[in-house]
Amino acid sequence: MLISFVPLFLKQLGYNYLPLTLLTATDIISVLLFYLLAIYHKGNIALHMRYMIVLALVFALPAMGRIFTYWWGFSFMENMNAGFVLTLVILPGLLAWDKRNNKEYRPYWVGILFFTVKHIIIVLAFYATT
Repeated sequence: MLISFVPLFLKQLGYNYLPLTLLTATDIISVLLFYLLAIYHKGNIALHMRYMIVLALVFALPAMGRIFTYWWGFSFMENMNAGFVLTLVILPGLLAWDKRNNKEYRPYWVGILFFTVKHIIIVLAFYATT
């Protein structure tokens, strides 16, 4: 699966647009991070499942971004902000649900932290290039 990111990453390097390149690079890192965390915790079903849920967001956000762009004409940054807002609705919601039910919720904190740092990096790169 990660190999499929390589041609996309190389193509985006050719665009010479730093925010898009960083977006793909952070997607690659997030797939590696959350997949490896899920595999590391394969003996603990609760942690494994929650890291896989966070991993699923890595793939769901680009799909949602295409919907935002195609149907509503979002710009690159509007798309990034909308995806970030979705993340900040989904992950804290799951975290609160699991915390309230005394379930394992730490993977959601890891996801929130990662997606927040990712968004900050992309926003900084966007405004540095404009």
